[in-house]
Amino acid sequence: MKIDKELYNLFCIKEMKGDYFARWEAIKNVYAPKLDEGPIYRPVAYTYHDYTHHCFNIYKIVSKDILYMPSLTAQEWFILNTAILLHDFSMTFINFDRLKHSKQSAEWLMDSIENDSVLRQNLSNDEAEVIALIIMAHSDCKEKRENKEKISEYTLENPEIEDKMECGGAEAVRVKFLAGILRTADECDVTRNRLGTAEFDKLDDRDSEQRYSKEQWLQLKCFKSLDRNQDRLILTVDDSYVKKYVDKGDEIRSRIKKVVSKLRKQIKYVRKQCITKDDYAAMFLVQNVIISSLALSKKFIEEVNNDREEVEEYPEIHVRLLDEELESMIVDKIDKNELKKQGHYIITQNCCERDWIELRDIVISKELSDGIIDRITNEIQKKCNDAADRMILVAMEENSLILTSQIAYRLSLPFSYIIPCNYSLKKSSKQERDINFESYDKIILITDAVATFQTLGLTCEEHKIWDKVCAIYSILYREPSDKRFFHENATKLAAVMTTCCNKYPSEVHDRNKCKDNENGKCIALNK
Repeated sequence: MKIDKELYNLFCIKEMKGDYFARWEAIKNVYAPKLDEGPIYRPVAYTYHDYTHHCFNIYKIVSKDILYMPSLTAQEWFILNTAILLHDFSMTFINFDRLKHSKQSAEWLMDSIENDSVLRQNLSNDEAEVIALIIMAHSDCKEKRENKEKISEYTLENPEIEDKMECGGAEAVRVKFLAGILRTADECDVTRNRLGTAEFDKLDDRDSEQRYSKEQWLQLKCFKSLDRNQDRLILTVDDSYVKKYVDKGDEIRSRIKKVVSKLRKQIKYVRKQCITKDDYAAMFLVQNVIISSLALSKKFIEEVNNDREEVEEYPEIHVRLLDEELESMIVDKIDKNELKKQGHYIITQNCCERDWIELRDIVISKELSDGIIDRITNEIQKKCNDAADRMILVAMEENSLILTSQIAYRLSLPFSYIIPCNYSLKKSSKQERDINFESYDKIILITDAVATFQTLGLTCEEHKIWDKVCAIYSILYREPSDKRFFHENATKLAAVMTTCCNKYPSEVHDRNKCKDNENGKCIALNK
């Protein structure tokens, strides 16, 4: 390959002494071409996760920008370099899941080690296990989990990633330290060098994956290079790009801020999790990430470079799943009946989203509604241990009213229908809006879909029922792409919420800045 000559002169490659280089090269010669084939699933134009661009960039970043006075052993270099090569291999699969690709890549390696002759001949079982752990930790797995503790197995906090592990070499391998190096270098590959020659203009905004790729590409277009200067990483802005698209200045500045903030956050996280006292000198002591530009205003550059605050911490939201079998049935219904409708919809006063899932068909399906009703009824029965408790079930909208009435009938409990405060009141009567909950001790809310928790939160505020809501059940939980739109009490609401399905995340946007507009005003199919 053309890049091999430059690659073989990099510090991280030259330090693989003995047979380690030959073993790494044997693996590289087989899998680098496969990586360069790109995602098999076309026509989605994903950002590059290949060898020629992405892996090569990471090798350069490790050698020139991340490590300072590196003191890795030859085996540690071999393990790190092999992990770099294979960390995104799942991104070439047909059915990969972007949100958990790190886990899938690690599982692919462990599944392949027995049957793939190249891997089996060049990796010991201990080395393969360590490389898989490093790969798994390079990007947090976004799978929905019942609690935060279970999520940790796919992060740098994974208890299986020990500071040092024996791999048959003369010295133990510093696994967590290597995982931190890969994670940092991977996050730092944010320049236009990663763009390659793919056809950016062919990305289709109607496809959620391609929209995501488009935003990632636009971020990469902002930066020309990455360098280090003492204790700082310097991102040089592509001034020609800034000048060419001066009319999109606000968008470009926003993307620049986002990338810088994310890098600062990741570097702080890696140093906290991975750098022991012994390894402190080996890890390049990056204290800050700054930008350099001649096209952007001095005021903006100073604003970015002097802001050492971390990205705003949004709450960790973990909604409990009611039943995996039921979730599979709902997913099957939505996919087969094409209930996910493309388009643009308003979900709150300040928030809109792409794609709508029509839940009416879920509710009127006897098999699905019976399954939902049975499981929720069984759970609520467990909450009714105290017969003295005065409990009421409250439906949040028409779809959930069908379910709520049946659950209330089975439990011999009262139920009501509430008009969420941000819904149009023209269609509701005063009796529907003015409901007195003072005579009840516990309230169970049942709703159709939750994304930002705004409807639930505002309704609880309007009716002053925060201290009475003991449980919330939803058909869908659609985790928002932008957590800025979470209600301020989202964590409190999520703690008592159970969902029947959480497989359909929501792409949300600020209505005041929505691109789907006429004369500056947001338009939506449900307006």
